[in-house]
Amino acid sequence: MSARQPYDVDFDAIQAWTGRWRWNPATHTFDDGMATAANGGVWKEQIQTIEVKGSLLSIRNDQLFIDDSRRTWLYEGAFDGRPYPIRWTDDQSIMNVISFMLIDKLRGADAYFPLDSSYGGSEYFILNGDNVKVWGAMTVAGRSTTYYEEWDRI
Repeated sequence: MSARQPYDVDFDAIQAWTGRWRWNPATHTFDDGMATAANGGVWKEQIQTIEVKGSLLSIRNDQLFIDDSRRTWLYEGAFDGRPYPIRWTDDQSIMNVISFMLIDKLRGADAYFPLDSSYGGSEYFILNGDNVKVWGAMTVAGRSTTYYEEWDRI
């Protein structure tokens, strides 16, 4: 029996990630106020449309901010651990760069950072039916924080 190779994933088995997902603000927590003000305190709603085709991943994230403005970003890349840009749809600027990898068909991880290195972080996530649980850690201005969030299928 041969050893499993990196990214030796049955991509047909991960189609369950495909769908529309709503960020759940009621379960969104940070370990201190620093990141809450920078992230969790700015959104009213986020809706992600995720499509998995083979080893490729496409994400569209529609955001509604607390000031009632809206913005959308797009990601197109692969589950290969390599960084790919997330771009804002309005001006095509790069919001940040992120690399995704699958641990198995229900678990994954990512690492993200902007081009100016003003922050950086990583996440571990688990798909549980119609819910995705995300545990993350990020560093902003030399301060580190952890966070937790959930996304529910809609």
